[in-house]
Amino acid sequence: MKIKNAIIALSLLLASFTVGHAQDSTPGETELLRAEIARQEMVLQILKAKLASLETSPSTPTIVIDAQGEMTFEDRPLSKTQLAKKLSEFPQGTKVILAVDSSTGFREVQSVVQLCSEAGITDVVFSTHQSAPPKPIQ
Repeated sequence: MKIKNAIIALSLLLASFTVGHAQDSTPGETELLRAEIARQEMVLQILKAKLASLETSPSTPTIVIDAQGEMTFEDRPLSKTQLAKKLSEFPQGTKVILAVDSSTGFREVQSVVQLCSEAGITDVVFSTHQSAPPKPIQ
């Protein structure tokens, strides 16, 4: 969103800069204005390309392990075999987020890290969260 706002602001600035200075400038100023406009247009093209790449890039895959050690990927429960198959479909160098409940045992986390490693995924970001406290019985 920041890049999109920057593109809009730069476009408005470029338009006002061009209109506001075109009528009362000397020949030397005209060349400076043209050079500045060319520079601003180049910056605008770079920002547009960056925005396009951000809008089309896939989000980082996230594996969630809950307090019971159950895994979900893309909001769907998966077995370790299914997760291994899914991880093997990602290209080498893919970053994966491992969101783990703080009460999850080490063995569950270690087994998922091992699956990532076997699939060639070495960029694993850890995130911990605390499961919601149990609801009181009414």
